[in-house]
Parts: sequence; structure tokens; C-alpha cells
Amino acid sequence: RFERRGGLVRPPCSIDGRTCVLATLGECGDRKCGNYRLNAGTCDVRPSFLEFCVKHIMALDVRDLVYCSVGSGRLLFDWELLERLRQDGVRFRAIQLVDKDYGPRGRTDAKDAQRTFAGWFHDFACPFRSFASVSDLEGWVKWSGEAAHVLLDCDAVGARKRIDAAAFRSAALRTGGVCLVLSNPAKRTAIVKRGDLAVSSSLELVVQQHFNKSTGEWSERRPSTSPERKARKRSRGRSARRRSRERSRRRSRRR
Repeated sequence: RFERRGGLVRPPCSIDGRTCVLATLGECGDRKCGNYRLNAGTCDVRPSFLEFCVKHIMALDVRDLVYCSVGSGRLLFDWELLERLRQDGVRFRAIQLVDKDYGPRGRTDAKDAQRTFAGWFHDFACPFRSFASVSDLEGWVKWSGEAAHVLLDCDAVGARKRIDAAAFRSAALRTGGVCLVLSNPAKRTAIVKRGDLAVSSSLELVVQQHFNKSTGEWSERRPSTSPERKARKRSRGRSARRRSRERSRRRSRRR
């Protein structure tokens, strides 16, 4: 169904000899990522996160949804989620997409993915808005009042590192809205905004679960580290301490 191409996981260029119109979509292709779709041990992470998202979104019981995705990149998971929600009868008031690659200096393939995405969902009859930064989105929400019912953060580690995530979620969500997060390695979280203010204290953690590659199941308990990984971690620690001692000795000799 999917393949690794150009460093990303993408739909195939053709299916049964016909051009695949979704081939420009994509997601992270890091083989070492705990959410990598094409590894045997982690291939169920994103599909099961999709079901997790659908469950929490349907529980909102909102007639016309404002959907926001941060770090959306090449939009493959967003396409999967919105297509599933459409099949389940969800209607949309607005779609908001946030990624630095949507700006003037962004990558061409990200903009190609945007066009494919908006074209596929043209029948939604709602605006598709793109923002190159979370501050741009926050400014729009403050001006328009178009806060999101759903805020998706699907492995958007790059975007998350540069911001105060809690403050952003509070500003982007409306009261009663849900933030759905997939973190690496394989942790899924649902957070609901309870209060009216755009402050982090208005957020409530509803559920947080970790994926166990050994069992293929999600649990609130973090999977234990394997003996091999523990040994590698100890080895790295010893090497780091040895390098630190060597640097200290060299500095002492210079004095």
C-alpha cells in the first residue's frame, strides 16, 4: 500500500498501471522512528492512532468541525483521517494546516502535497487555510475566533520543539476541543480544553498510552527497556564519561 521514496513514506506512484493521484502525499520515512509505518514492529502504530483519533473526534459530536493540524508536512496521515471522518459523516467548517514548509521558503513537494490534499477534499465546501508558523495561526484565531475543535499533532516533533506546546494548544483550541498527539517513540495522548481562557491550566490530560512492540498493544504503562538496549545505553554512558575524562586531562596538561 505504501512505499519509501525520496526519504518519505508515500503512496505508490501507480496502482495497477494507473497513476496514483495521491503520490505527492507523504510522512516521515525515518526507519529508526518508533512510529515508522514500514517496520514490522511498528507498522500498527499509525493505523491504531488513526482509530484513536476517530474515537475521540466522534465523541465531540460536533456538527461542523474546525480541524487544525500542526507540523502537517506532506499530509498523508491527515488525508487518512479526514477521509475516514468523511465516510463517518463528519462535516467541516474549516481546515487549518500549519508547517514551516508552507511558507515562501518552503519545500516544493510540501506545496504539491497541499494542492493534492485540497483538491481531493474540494467537495468539503470549506476554506483550507495554511500557516507557516504557529504564531501565524494564533494571530488568525485571535482575529477571527476560528478556534479548533480538533488539533492534531502527529509526530510533529520539529514544530513542538520550537514552541510552548501547552500555550499553543490552549490558544488554538476552543473550549471542549481535543488535542490528539502522537509522539516518538509510539506514545499517543488525548488532551481536552476545559476552560475558556487561552492558558495551559485549561488543558486536561484525558488519556496517555504507550505502544509495546513486543505485544502490539497500547498500555498506560511504559514498555520496559530490553536488556540489549540497556547494555547499549550503559556502553554509551561509559564512552561519554571516558571522553570527558580525556578532555579534562588534556586541559590540565595545557595549564
